[in-house]
Amino acid sequence: MAEGNSDGSGHWHLDRRVSVGHLLTTAVVGASAVLWLSNVESRVSLNARAIDANTQRIDRIEARQSAALAELKLEFRNGFTAMRTDLRTLGERIDRQRDRMPTAHP
Repeated sequence: MAEGNSDGSGHWHLDRRVSVGHLLTTAVVGASAVLWLSNVESRVSLNARAIDANTQRIDRIEARQSAALAELKLEFRNGFTAMRTDLRTLGERIDRQRDRMPTAHP
């Protein structure tokens, strides 16, 4: 855009001429924008694949932990059952031993 006429009226007018430098600069900026967007898209795609892989890995870890926890619960339950059985057996032995001993109380 060029400023008004030389008579000082202050009106604006458009110049129909476009410089080659302006065209080249606009083309370079446009090409740079396309390359930048392409690079951004490839990084977003790479990150999306990494997130999917991490999600799958976390799901596998959680499944293993859940199975291990269930196995530990079963082992504890079996261990407590065995301890209860052993305590009952010991109690019965103590009772039998006490019944066999002569009473020392007056």
